[in-house]
Amino acid sequence: MLAQARALLRTGLTAGGGYDSVWIRDLNTFVELALEVNDPATVRDALLTMVKFQGASGDIPDHFTQSDRPAVGPLERRSVLVPGRLAHKNTVETDQESSLVQAVRKYVTAT
Repeated sequence: MLAQARALLRTGLTAGGGYDSVWIRDLNTFVELALEVNDPATVRDALLTMVKFQGASGDIPDHFTQSDRPAVGPLERRSVLVPGRLAHKNTVETDQESSLVQAVRKYVTAT
């Protein structure tokens, strides 16, 4: 299983081949393993992208993806700090912020 996880993470930080988004909860879960098989700059970029999508109230989105399409509705957002990417914030989840803080701590410790 661990070899499969490493192989999957070598292909990127998404939740698998069928997904094009980087999810903060997932990244928090596997950040150390991702650092074993990826350039730390790739992981750092994903974490900083989450920060760059921080909302006015301090909230963090669930995930971001590469997309040039306009944001649709109040749950999607763009940031001038990350052109070409689109983020989405669920309304029922409450652990994005703590997941980001934990993932950053894990990244700093590992690097």
